[in-house]
Amino acid sequence: MASSTSRGEEAGSPCPECKVGRLVLDPARAEVTCDRCGLVTRENLIDTGPDWRSFADDPRGSSPERAAPLSSLQHDYGFGTVMWGSTDAHGRSVSSNSMPQLKRMQKWDRRSKFRRGTERNLATALTEIRRMSASLDVPRSVQEVAGRYYRSAAEKNLIRGRSIDSVAAASLYAALRTSGVPRSLEEIAEVSKVDRREIGRVYKVVAHELGLTLAPVTPQSYIPRFASRLTLHPETEALALAFVKQAVLAEVVSGKDPKSVAAAALYIACILRGEPRTQRDVSEATGVTEVTIRNRYKELVASLGITFDFKA
Repeated sequence: MASSTSRGEEAGSPCPECKVGRLVLDPARAEVTCDRCGLVTRENLIDTGPDWRSFADDPRGSSPERAAPLSSLQHDYGFGTVMWGSTDAHGRSVSSNSMPQLKRMQKWDRRSKFRRGTERNLATALTEIRRMSASLDVPRSVQEVAGRYYRSAAEKNLIRGRSIDSVAAASLYAALRTSGVPRSLEEIAEVSKVDRREIGRVYKVVAHELGLTLAPVTPQSYIPRFASRLTLHPETEALALAFVKQAVLAEVVSGKDPKSVAAAALYIACILRGEPRTQRDVSEATGVTEVTIRNRYKELVASLGITFDFKA
């Protein structure tokens, strides 16, 4: 039985009955009770907490998001309905008499999402961006940027005369460049349906028309990813990074492929640190040919004055 108490007896205050326990809030029962004697001081409380489901990563559910966040990777930004399966909202199976009606509703639901050909093309392009991103392990945030770039390119009518796949690949490459995530054109071409030359040509158009300011790719940006593939010690990675920085300051890598410089620096660091990695190992991890690694290796050793008992 609830005690008739004043409003001042809130959770955390001493129990007015036993004088020993503390009043605690029980959100499941909407009551304030004593943790010692069980006295109920308040009941039928109104929940003043958030009345929505949290879609954020906050485990406490304190995010004010009332719905799933909008996504540039969905052609309708995620506003569309989803009708699938053969059960109703309560999980009950739809009767055989209602099944034809459900099928018609699902059919018109699908058709309503693509009222125009442009929407269908947009959905195809965004699906292609997600597919390539999954193969390249691209972060979700970068995928969202790529989706926005493709939408902007479509609005500027850059798709006319070009394939959807080429513009999608160019948008993804532009997003990677602006986000500082190192991926080469060769890597994009490997997972795309168009060749490297076409992606590069469309990329230049997209970057120019969208007014993107893209910093040049540096060898330093490739070091962490390549070192992870080669399972190198952090000190070996740091040594390779130091070699690259010295080479950049000495201007001995100007005009060289950043990937090849990073691969050669890692190869040298492996030798000095006693982590044996063959040129073939480095080549397979970085996508740089063994001949190129040898050439960059010799240039770095000569320009930086590195000496060790090893013949390349």
